[in-house]
Amino acid sequence: PGCGKPIQYSGVDIVCPDPKRCGDSQYLQIEHWLKELGAEQVKEATLRALDIHSLGRLYTITRKEIITTEGFGESYADIILSNIRKTLVATPVQLLAAIGIPGIGTRMSEKIFDYIEKKFAPNTEAAAWTLLSNFNKSMLDEVNGIGDSVIAKLDQNLIHSIYIQLYEYGFTFTSKKVKMNNNGKLAGMKVAMTGNGPYPRKQLEDMI
Repeated sequence: PGCGKPIQYSGVDIVCPDPKRCGDSQYLQIEHWLKELGAEQVKEATLRALDIHSLGRLYTITRKEIITTEGFGESYADIILSNIRKTLVATPVQLLAAIGIPGIGTRMSEKIFDYIEKKFAPNTEAAAWTLLSNFNKSMLDEVNGIGDSVIAKLDQNLIHSIYIQLYEYGFTFTSKKVKMNNNGKLAGMKVAMTGNGPYPRKQLEDMI
């Protein structure tokens, strides 16, 4: 790693034991956060130039700070702020996937919330609150496909602290889900997307 500090093995992966120490990791985590919440126009280079390395910085940066940074004009500042605001409305599945917990992407997040909704909560927002505020690892023992190693990496304190931060910045849950067309031409097929497309990746997923 660029910081020159020790790394360690985690299964088949070589990892940094403390990602918070690494500036590159912090920028990439914020980029992942934005991407999962549908704000794909703000890339790592932009985050680095504006020193957006945390959620606190992401949601408190001002238009004046952006336009006074070399290389950023007023129109680009508006695009950046619009993308940031977009991430303050999301489904619980999107939010959990955005946190970046190893082994928990969109598919696993869907399984977790489907299970919690059925067993503990009557609706999506209640399920989200159950996970984010009253979560305990034993709740996930019966989730199909989730292993002990994934459960062990779930940090409830981290999840709860993120929710508290977002609540302060005006975050709200939406229950909007994309309805799958089971009779369409792509039904039952797998689609791989790579590189840049004509639309943001999440929009392409919805179209598919």
